[in-house]
Amino acid sequence: MTTLNEIIQPKRENITSVVAKLRDDVYFVDRSFQRKMIWTESQKIKLIETILMGYPMPEIYLWAQKSDPNSGKQRFSVVDGQQRLSTILQFVSGEWGLKKSALHKSNKDSAYASKNWDSLPANLKQKIWEYNIDVREIPSSLTAELIHKIFTRLNQTDKSLNPQEMRNAEFHGEFIKASVDVANKLNSYDWNIFSDNDMRRMKDVDFSSQLLTFLIQGIVSTPPSALNELYDRYNDKYPERKLHFAKVEKNFSEIEKLFLQRSIEKFFSKPVHFYTIFAVVDLARHASIELTTKKLENFIQIYTTLDFDDPSTDSLFLEYKKGSSYSTTGKPGRERRVYSLLQYVEQN
Repeated sequence: MTTLNEIIQPKRENITSVVAKLRDDVYFVDRSFQRKMIWTESQKIKLIETILMGYPMPEIYLWAQKSDPNSGKQRFSVVDGQQRLSTILQFVSGEWGLKKSALHKSNKDSAYASKNWDSLPANLKQKIWEYNIDVREIPSSLTAELIHKIFTRLNQTDKSLNPQEMRNAEFHGEFIKASVDVANKLNSYDWNIFSDNDMRRMKDVDFSSQLLTFLIQGIVSTPPSALNELYDRYNDKYPERKLHFAKVEKNFSEIEKLFLQRSIEKFFSKPVHFYTIFAVVDLARHASIELTTKKLENFIQIYTTLDFDDPSTDSLFLEYKKGSSYSTTGKPGRERRVYSLLQYVEQN
């Protein structure tokens, strides 16, 4: 019996050929397999440095699509390697240069240091064009479901992957799409809750899953096993997806107004506190509790200047402090933070 490893044989293709096919849309990114492009500038530069040094880069996986019955033309979905191919295309298109600060110390005085594509010496351009990439072509006869299984198996051998990266490899249904939509919406604001590296590791998507979990189940603990269960339960059908996304947009809109006050944005733009303000905004609206900028400003002013060792300290602030000290994704800590802040807002 022929194995998948025998069917999906590697071949070598130079960058000249790969770039031409990307520009002609023969190679295209399939969003059901690939994440958004979130490599940092430093990571992009290091890939081009790797090519110029003549070192190998990881394989690219392409999935052959059915040929057009009239023209015979065939396209290939990039199922693994989007960020590498996008980086190469961007560089040869002159979108950014090779900053010295991102190069290895042994290459900071090289002929390509600080050069962009236009200023790169001709011999180095030629070196890039002739660089060979290992490509594995998956035949069109294989199903998307089987391809997802292949990459889940591949990713399970990579111990450096975090739980959300593993979910991205395993799930491709409604809940992960909803989580990515929420993450994209969250990142569209200038709140800087997650760094570029956090987003590269999909921490923003993991956090967005937790916000959706709040809308589905209320305040609960969200260890990886619990999120995995939700991803599985709502993989095929997520009937309230549009409704919950609309609630997310409404909460974000209210938070944006509150964040016009810099002290509020600064305090609540950390994930642990952002979950709190997200929940408080939602619960306050349903309970008809007035949530104002002034109330939050006062809370932050008192909280950040309190002596928590003082026996006379208000219990609401002690509760918030305890909730911020416990497991930040655990139910007890979340309840302490959310309900102490909500009670403060209601009483003042």
